[in-house]
Amino acid sequence: MRSGPIAISIAAARPPGLIGLVLCSTFAVSPRPAVTALWSLAKALPPRLAPTVALEHLLLGRFSSNALRSALSAAVRPLSSAVFSARMRAIHGVNVLPKLKSISVPVLYLQATEDRLVPPSCCDLIQRELPAIRVVSVAAPHCLLQAASGDVALAVSTFAEQL
Repeated sequence: MRSGPIAISIAAARPPGLIGLVLCSTFAVSPRPAVTALWSLAKALPPRLAPTVALEHLLLGRFSSNALRSALSAAVRPLSSAVFSARMRAIHGVNVLPKLKSISVPVLYLQATEDRLVPPSCCDLIQRELPAIRVVSVAAPHCLLQAASGDVALAVSTFAEQL
């Protein structure tokens, strides 16, 4: 499972001391078209053998740089095909949509405007369940935290100041 659905599940349980939730390029229900493409790739070969160009295109897009490519390679290289396949299967079955209604803290959703894996409809669906959610769109790819760290830091600090 991805970190977003895990964070939603934790926030829905209303743990003591939780005062806000930040979601980043994520979903409450599996973004099936993107997952299906990755699932096919995951079955075929270990992630470290996946074409670098394909991974860069999906995760970094036009924001690709030597530093980001190196970081991506370092993150993907150690994954076995079994681990990668298990992650894709977990993503494929995600549905934490009913849990959104139990979230009682302010929520910030950081939306990457050039995300090739998580479509805008994923944010829209979360927003329908949490109308008070604050959505900040950032010109960035799926790897939003790495590619636009300055913009993200500003959005998160502004959100945190309002808690």
